Parts: sequence; C-alpha cells; structure tokens
Amino acid sequence: MFFAAVLGINKDWTIKSVLKNDDAKEIIFQLVINPKIYWLDPKNLAKKPHIHKWTVKTWRDINIRDYKVTITAKVPTLVYQKKDGTKYYEDIFIPWAEPFSH
Repeated sequence: MFFAAVLGINKDWTIKSVLKNDDAKEIIFQLVINPKIYWLDPKNLAKKPHIHKWTVKTWRDINIRDYKVTITAKVPTLVYQKKDGTKYYEDIFIPWAEPFSH
C-alpha cells in the first residue's frame, strides 16, 4: 500500500513483485493491470474496445536512498471502431507516468 501510494499507482494496477539488486543499486517494481478492468469507447459508451497489443514499458522514478527505482508494466493498446468501420488506437492512461514519457 505504501509504495503504491508513493508511486502514484491506482486501483487499476497491482504491484506484482519488487526486485532489489544490491550490486546494481536498483529496485524494480513490476506491475500488472487488474484483469477485471473494463474500458469503454469514449465516443460510443455502449461499445467496448478490444486490446490490440501489449507492450512492456519501463519508467524511471525517484531514487529510494541510493537505489535507482524503475517501474515496469505490460501496457495494453486499445483499438476502437468507428461507425463507418475505420479504427483508431489508443494507449491507456498510465497514472504514474508523465504525459508523453516512456
């Protein structure tokens, strides 16, 4: 709970594991998304988007003592279909990430 609050992780995510490497002075938080999360198409609330792909992403966070902190998560890209049949893609919002960061 403490680290989730400090790192800005909301209820849609869970800390799966914390790996501490004393030699590299690094702590890696591995996160997983709640499998029961339900997305809606913001332009058509009756329609549920599909997951197009999953991408493993890594973010650098603030240090804890002398340890470099990294957050890693498998993030879905959603695909929406417009009424005319065309598709558009969107990466989900990541609460702990700055906009346009990676």
